[in-house]
Amino acid sequence: MSFLRRLFNRKPKSYLLDDKYEIVPAFEWNGETYYMHKDPINTLAGRGLTSLVFMEELLMRCDKDYLRDHIAAMKQVFNNGQIRIDSIIRLNNNLEERVNFLAAIPDHVYKMASVTFFTKNESPFKYDPTTGAEKIKAWQAADMYAFFLQTPLKDLIPSLALPENNSEQFLRVQERINELHLTSLRDLLSSNPSTQGMLN
Repeated sequence: MSFLRRLFNRKPKSYLLDDKYEIVPAFEWNGETYYMHKDPINTLAGRGLTSLVFMEELLMRCDKDYLRDHIAAMKQVFNNGQIRIDSIIRLNNNLEERVNFLAAIPDHVYKMASVTFFTKNESPFKYDPTTGAEKIKAWQAADMYAFFLQTPLKDLIPSLALPENNSEQFLRVQERINELHLTSLRDLLSSNPSTQGMLN
């Protein structure tokens, strides 16, 4: 790690690790320089594997937690003693809406950014979930979603492009739909036996 500390303490420029993994400055924010692998496909194992997980979530428009809640909600509908077709239809429609979202959900973009971009205090080899969560929290507070759509992420994930007209309104509508989906799941999973199977 001492080598990496010396490497990142110099003036920002391109670096080669093991004559293969080139690291370049990506952007500066809040007085900090963020770096990335010049070729995101050719990324060191630990960070690269985490990137694949986040990429899948981004492309599916839902993470493992959402899928687990969806499965649990379906089981609850079936285990209630009386199957509510309206609840099944709503759950299925919500999932279909998500996978057909035209733009990525901000939470997934922040996750992808947290693994793609790293500071001099982070290892370019391995992704640290705690540090990643701290970065995501700071970026969310600064509302940096639109910013990340202009970084090299847009070249890595062309599907991040937003409609040219009314992009802010488009994002607000999509975020509202996302909130409604999550609320439906929470309401169903937390409902008491007399209301299980009902979706608001």
